[in-house]
Amino acid sequence: MSKLKLGYKYEALDNWKAKWVTLGNGFYFINLYYRFRKSFNLPGNNINSATIRISADTRYKLWVNGVYVCRGPAKGYPWVQPYDVVDIKKYLKPGKNVLAVLHYSCGVSTSSNVWRNRAGIILDGEVTLENAAPVRLDTNSTWKAISDSSRVPETSRYGMALFFQEVFDAKKDEKGWTEIDFDDSKWFCAVEMVKPGGSPWYNMEERGTPLLSEEKNKFIDAVRFYSGKNHADWKNNSRLREILYEEKRNHIPASSPNNPIKVTKTIDGVESFTVKPSGKDKFLAVLLDTGRTSVGCPNIAIESLAGGEVVDLFYTMRSPDDINFMFKPKDYCEIALIDRYVCRKGEQEFEPFHFKGYRYLLLVFRNVVKPLIIKKIYHNFVAYPVDFKGKFECSDKELNKIWDVGRWTMRCCMLDSYVDCPDREQGQWMGDALVEEDVNFHAFGDKFLAKRLIRQGAQSQLPNKLLFGVFPTEAHSCILPDYNFTWLLAAERYYFYTGDISILEEIFPAAKSNLTWFEKFAGEKNLLGNPEGLWLFLDWSTIDKTGITASFNLWYLLGLQCMQRICKLLKQNGSHYRKLEIKLKKALLKTFYDRKSGCWYESYDPKTGKLSQLSQHANALVVLADLPVGSGGKKILKDSFYKESTYKNPRASSYFAYYVLEALFKLGERELALKRIKEGWGKMIKKEATTFWETWGALDGAWSVCHAWSAHPVALLSRNVLGLKATGANWKTFEFKPCEDLNIKWAKGVIPTSFGDIKAEWKRDKQGKLSYDVDYPCELKGYFVDSKGRRKKI
Repeated sequence: MSKLKLGYKYEALDNWKAKWVTLGNGFYFINLYYRFRKSFNLPGNNINSATIRISADTRYKLWVNGVYVCRGPAKGYPWVQPYDVVDIKKYLKPGKNVLAVLHYSCGVSTSSNVWRNRAGIILDGEVTLENAAPVRLDTNSTWKAISDSSRVPETSRYGMALFFQEVFDAKKDEKGWTEIDFDDSKWFCAVEMVKPGGSPWYNMEERGTPLLSEEKNKFIDAVRFYSGKNHADWKNNSRLREILYEEKRNHIPASSPNNPIKVTKTIDGVESFTVKPSGKDKFLAVLLDTGRTSVGCPNIAIESLAGGEVVDLFYTMRSPDDINFMFKPKDYCEIALIDRYVCRKGEQEFEPFHFKGYRYLLLVFRNVVKPLIIKKIYHNFVAYPVDFKGKFECSDKELNKIWDVGRWTMRCCMLDSYVDCPDREQGQWMGDALVEEDVNFHAFGDKFLAKRLIRQGAQSQLPNKLLFGVFPTEAHSCILPDYNFTWLLAAERYYFYTGDISILEEIFPAAKSNLTWFEKFAGEKNLLGNPEGLWLFLDWSTIDKTGITASFNLWYLLGLQCMQRICKLLKQNGSHYRKLEIKLKKALLKTFYDRKSGCWYESYDPKTGKLSQLSQHANALVVLADLPVGSGGKKILKDSFYKESTYKNPRASSYFAYYVLEALFKLGERELALKRIKEGWGKMIKKEATTFWETWGALDGAWSVCHAWSAHPVALLSRNVLGLKATGANWKTFEFKPCEDLNIKWAKGVIPTSFGDIKAEWKRDKQGKLSYDVDYPCELKGYFVDSKGRRKKI
């Protein structure tokens, strides 16, 4: 047994000098914004360093001397509150300086935070100087603060899992409040609450990931113009979703000489436009296109000749020709991605506080009595910073397009965590993240988001030792028992691709107690039923979960196998998990496997002993778990998952197709697997998808059209067409096995590793003779694998 100190180590907080500060009555914090300022003087001495630690409950944006710096913190639990480390040296100067923080208090729990009835900010740090005493910047009662009266708190939420809509009245704004010379003498002193470690922020941790990147992009075009009469209730800030949905918009041809919105474009996209007066109780609208699915915020520079004009901003992924361009108010998790801006007279600039996933921006202009000039507009792309290190290209152009779209899908689903989708909920779902992790390591090679994901999974552990299926959350409807196993598999995968064993050491006690829950629940029958009161997900499919499901138990089996490998790595005794594996295998074979047909049934009714359903899910997982599968099971796997899922034959969604395809590749059905990829993802591209969908038929219903759990062809094509596959942790050993599908003539690409890139290319001549070239870091060992499975060192 190892003497490793396993478990999570909390940061020491005794070196913090700041206090959490707030402003307000301490009882009501729902959808409120506060502004904080700290003025300080610096002598002319050279600055050695100026590093701060900053956090907020719920969110903040930081300016130094009027220059925007960053936003944060990352999503997390308040009992392990994340903070950001920011170097502000380049923004400082001799003389007077000012820190300005816009603080957002959500006041409810979302997919990004857990609310604990306290809100505030904390900033800790100092400026160190050459031959002079350091200047402390810590939040305390010397900071000035005021409630942001320009933002209206009485709004609706963007969606069931998101923050609140932003209604900004520029007439009430204090212009220049982030600037050095702004007069804050009438502001209040900030109210000190607690030092770090005080309730509810009992522990704090550095976010462990880079700050979000922000990049200006033009809208490529104005694609629709509309006019209409204002809704009778259009002034009601709490009903923006219903107002837009119920209003009738009359289409104005773009080429019409009477088009009241005159757009100026450059080769890069939309530059500016002018909105003519619309008349009393009427509106004009323009729909702008970013060119593909994206995430971020619009930024608008406006010149108002009258003041009081209202601009509604509606964000959507869907095409204006889509029946679901604007979902019904209660559909799609009640999504309502809308902001409102009320103009003041003169020049002004507005960028909403919260970033959102969208492709199209509908701007609705109301109360325009004099020409309204949009002097500048762009899309601020806000996402996790990545390098496009991974590459893939082959002789099949359709596969190339699929890989590229998959990578962009993943790009849009990497924010302050892996997220399921950037619009509907921005949730860090564990089942999604196991797939996303694989995609990321082949497309970008980032290791920080995955490590944070695994850590937060452990932080979500309940008193009964189960984990939530999405985090941070305390929504008990979001305990997905099957996702507990994907968390453990993700931890091992992180180690496998990075060689960083520390996360396994950290989460081992949580994993051990978690598996104990499942062992007890399985009982003497050694099979897991459907846990009462929990959400057994498995897939968006027709699997019957009323009795005992094979897929759930196969996830348990994969988890036990994984735990044995982790025990071996940590020099822990894994024999208990081996015994559980043997018992579970025996129960699975006895209960679900039809030896005569060679297929696995999905559903078992313990009351009647009846078996039903032949699913792709069970027959895929048995292959991955190294259980026997005969001709019947292989036939089920070979069938198209693009067909309609029925009760008798549950088929894999675009998410679970990842495991079906993995099984097909493992069985040597490479040509068929590639056909299935082109069949499913190729069809999305033919329907002009710029990111991959949550389900095969997403366009027909209330589904996400940017869902990274469907981006897995990125990893699968890099492994099975390019042919690069890790066989040792951190790519220390890898195999190169070019695709044997003769329809593919050549391939080339790059896999990022922590040692540097592995670059490979291969091609076949007209006679089928293979030539190849592989370049890789000297720390690694690569092996060429021929069509007969023979290996030789490259």
